[in-house]
Amino acid sequence: MAIKTILLGIGNIGAIYDINKKIGITHSSVLQKNKNFEIIAAIDKNSKKRKLFEKNYKVKSYKNFNKINGINSAKLLVVTFKIKINYLEKIVKNNKFKSILFEKPFDYNQSEVLKIKDLLIKKKIKFYINFQRNYSPLFKNMIKKIKKKDIGKNIKIFCFFSKKFIVNGIHFLALFLNLSKKINYFKKIFNDFYFVKLEKIDIYFLNTNKKNFNYNAFEIFGSKGKISLSSRPEILTYYKLTNDKIFPKYKVLKKHEIQKSRIDVQKYIYDEIYLNLNNKNMFDKKFNEKYFNFLKKYR
Repeated sequence: MAIKTILLGIGNIGAIYDINKKIGITHSSVLQKNKNFEIIAAIDKNSKKRKLFEKNYKVKSYKNFNKINGINSAKLLVVTFKIKINYLEKIVKNNKFKSILFEKPFDYNQSEVLKIKDLLIKKKIKFYINFQRNYSPLFKNMIKKIKKKDIGKNIKIFCFFSKKFIVNGIHFLALFLNLSKKINYFKKIFNDFYFVKLEKIDIYFLNTNKKNFNYNAFEIFGSKGKISLSSRPEILTYYKLTNDKIFPKYKVLKKHEIQKSRIDVQKYIYDEIYLNLNNKNMFDKKFNEKYFNFLKKYR
């Protein structure tokens, strides 16, 4: 049986991006393509967005939750903006959701995080943050390779991001948190230059620009090779050591494997939600606790 779903917020990432080009990057588009889910309603204050949504997705939308509170058949709530805690409390109190997916940036302060955790644990609601790469097979495989020391030891990572760190840079930090038990050190060096130490891994975050163009990429260096991610399209390239043809005593990096990321990577988080809907684990504790501890350092 399909999981009945309500969308809270149908802006760009909620629905709009896929209206002109059906490329499968919005929650609305991905959910409608997935036979395991059924969107039964959407909520948004903006009447123009609601009209666009209803015309293109053929699903009823509402200005607020008051019109649909009590629809207990909905088991998944997708929140596409930073929701106020008291609003979340009202929604959870008047409905029977089993899972909630939060979009990024999930940058609440410590007291807000505790309130969210306590609220959802009390109501036995599972909780996900939509860091898409964490659920993609492509990036899961990359993390496994790094852990297996395919590119060696002494890992150093250089991340490049556009806009704000908490908006774009945070995606990469969330991904690399899978390599460590905790964040040992976090510091803003100056302007938009950040340094993070994850046990034996050093990560440098550098803002490329704020307005002119979108560019999010990284370079991972190890003692035996390198992994790089290009931006738009996202392509992972693996490099391994080889002898330098000109100077035989030296080693250089040579392309070994190239993998392209799917543009509709959004789909993988929903596969995860569907598989875990009925298990007893309330939170992805290992990841969420690390991320919550980061929020303390960031603020």
